[in-house]
Amino acid sequence: MVSGAVRQLFYPLRHRSARILPLLLSEVPSNLSVPFPSVREAQIALGSLSPDSEPRRGGICKTLSVQGCTLQGRWVAHEARILRVSVGSFLDNLSLVLETMDRFGPPSTS
Repeated sequence: MVSGAVRQLFYPLRHRSARILPLLLSEVPSNLSVPFPSVREAQIALGSLSPDSEPRRGGICKTLSVQGCTLQGRWVAHEARILRVSVGSFLDNLSLVLETMDRFGPPSTS
């Protein structure tokens, strides 16, 4: 819920562009970088975590990629609460992936 004071502050902006107000008030971005010992391990983690799409449509956008030996995650949510839940779930799944990779050892090169 947007307070009256915030509405008054952004009222002129809202009439210039109807898109500015929602972007300023509701999008919460977050970035996360997870380094891995090798490119292969980062790609394995990406492959394991990518199939998990966000269950709620329209509330959050998650993008995962690999840059070098680093797994990059970017979230943009409409509410901080949704962002917290999504990132928390991602970290739980990442922890499981890391434990599994540790248990089975480094990937073979063949």
